[in-house]
Amino acid sequence: MRTFFVIVALSFSIAIMVSIPAGVIANQKATENLSEDYNKDNKRY
Repeated sequence: MRTFFVIVALSFSIAIMVSIPAGVIANQKATENLSEDYNKDNKRY
C-alpha cells in the first residue's frame, strides 16, 4: 500500500514540474504579444 502512495505522489510532482514551465512560457508569450500591441498603439499618436 505504501508503494501505491509513493507512486501517486511521484506522479503528482512530475505533473506539477511539467505543467508549471508550460504555464510560465505561455504567460511570457501572452505578455510579449500584449506589449507589442501596446507599443503599436502608442506609435500611432
